Amino acid sequence: MVLKKNCKSRKSYIWIPIILFVKLIVLYFFFLQIQNQSPDKLNGIVFISNDFRELIEPSNQLIKNGIYSLDDKSPPYAGRFPGYAFPYLVFRLLFSENISLQLLILAQIVFSSIAIFLLGLISEKISKKSLSFIISIIVFSFFPFFIKEDLYTMSTSFSISAFVIHLFFLEKFLNNKSKKILLFSGLFLTWVVLLRPFTLLYVFPILIYITYKNRKKLNNILRYNFIFLLPFIIFECFWIPRNYFNTKEIIPLQDAYVPGQEYGYTYGCDIDCIAKFSVVEIRKLISSWGGNSIWYKPGSEMHWFLSYKPLDFKNHLFVKNNIFFDGFNKDSLINLKKDLQFSYNKELSYNERVKIDLEIVQKCKKFKAIYMKNKPLNYFFISHLNRIKNFLFVNPTQDWPGASFTKNSIYYKLYKSISILIYLLTLLFIPIYGVIHLKNKNMFGLICFSYACILIFIFGFLVELSSVLYFSTGLICGWICLVLTFENFLFKPK
Repeated sequence: MVLKKNCKSRKSYIWIPIILFVKLIVLYFFFLQIQNQSPDKLNGIVFISNDFRELIEPSNQLIKNGIYSLDDKSPPYAGRFPGYAFPYLVFRLLFSENISLQLLILAQIVFSSIAIFLLGLISEKISKKSLSFIISIIVFSFFPFFIKEDLYTMSTSFSISAFVIHLFFLEKFLNNKSKKILLFSGLFLTWVVLLRPFTLLYVFPILIYITYKNRKKLNNILRYNFIFLLPFIIFECFWIPRNYFNTKEIIPLQDAYVPGQEYGYTYGCDIDCIAKFSVVEIRKLISSWGGNSIWYKPGSEMHWFLSYKPLDFKNHLFVKNNIFFDGFNKDSLINLKKDLQFSYNKELSYNERVKIDLEIVQKCKKFKAIYMKNKPLNYFFISHLNRIKNFLFVNPTQDWPGASFTKNSIYYKLYKSISILIYLLTLLFIPIYGVIHLKNKNMFGLICFSYACILIFIFGFLVELSSVLYFSTGLICGWICLVLTFENFLFKPK
């Protein structure tokens, strides 16, 4: 009877172990798929991602040698924010590398379970309806397209969980204006930024809200904005001096790719890297006509550039897009691909390869200028719509482990289909909420809506690489928009 009573109480923490149990069952299924498909990528329950070296190894070096670097021979690392290092270092100070990795993944799973519980509480509170809690728990325990990320050494899982906790405290702050609650909201958003730096723009909706709400009280504007930004300010007070001391450069963010910033080789992405600066310039060229710059997606333009065969354009989209003009033709792209392949030739000297990369950059800038001159409408407008399409309107389960969709069992197909349907439904309700409900002036809904719009702006206009995984926090915002849209007629009142 006590257990039944606790389960009926949405605020009971007994829901967390229930969610955790469900997630473990679901993740075990994904673990088996990974085990069959990529056993070499597994270490215990850990899936070793391509970003493992940049995310994990600096922490190991810090423990071993006292320097946050990629290896014992490289200089201090500033290629990425150390957001993923924080939880790993806690374990690494006490345990071996292998045990720390296993505990890190377990922490991701537990943290994700807590976040789902809090998202259920948020959904129930903003809808004022009882069933929204249960529906939120079911949807995000079973069906989010990013669920497999809990097993991966990537920043996705922690960033989603930290974002939900940020929203939990933000919703509370909007109701009670507590400075302590605002500080916690800022703390977890800071962690989101350290895990996913492009979310730095998320601070602006809250700064604007605080400024507008206290527009007649300058002291409150300064005080509340400072409290909200304090965790990030504290981090920067350590990060910037640390980087300057080690590199003699002022690096407030990271020395890897930042939109609008020119950069060359970096430690961790040198001359053999598939994301070196010449490749980034090719991504910019592809994005100029709205092409797909996801290198690991077969059929995309970037995949064509980085694959050794074929050199022709059969079945590739840039043939259909009519992108070629005088001075920029099919041979131009074929030769550019040859140059890129040649830049990875280890038989050449380092200086020769550097020269090739610099030539690639100049060619890309020239071709982009030719396209802009001949197709200004496409370059300045239509290409961005295509980039948004490539970012959002995709199959979000396409990178799930296992065979392709057509070769999956009927149960796996059904599971994927439900996940895709929920993704599309949630995506749909972002513009629906924007059109129908913004006039209601629900500030929490407005901020969540603005977060989703910020993501679409970033990957439609600023960043050329646009994997749907980068929209994970946008899906949470879409769910908030969906719940608020249905609050008046979907659920039974409490």
